[in-house]
Amino acid sequence: MEPQQELEALAQPFSVRVARAGLRSLSEPERTAFLVWSFAHELDNGGPDAFFYNASGRFAEQTVDALQAIAARNLASALEEVIEGFPDGEVPDDQEERTDALEEVARDLEDALERLREAYEEKGSERVSKATLRYFRAQTGGAPAE
Repeated sequence: MEPQQELEALAQPFSVRVARAGLRSLSEPERTAFLVWSFAHELDNGGPDAFFYNASGRFAEQTVDALQAIAARNLASALEEVIEGFPDGEVPDDQEERTDALEEVARDLEDALERLREAYEEKGSERVSKATLRYFRAQTGGAPAE
């Protein structure tokens, strides 16, 4: 199985738990896998803008921590730079508010969003997936917590 498919198979079920009980319902390794998978999925399918426009954008700050946990520091820094460009340096939880905020600062964030896209492309989807799977296995012994 390809690393991206393996990460999706691992992390996608976590989205049901997050929808039902929130991000805190996941263990730290599960949360990291879920956040990185969500981030990578959006970037692969629509770029950095898609990440912020869609539901996963509400977890932008936590995604920085998840990227740092898998040692994707340049990617975490690039995401942090975009977050700092939002009004008051905060990404709204509410999707409509987040969309409005992004549209308000879109012109100012063009360069930061492009740096985020470049950092992701430089790291590569496969390497991000492999690093996430390595982290998860090291933390859990290979299996999701029940």
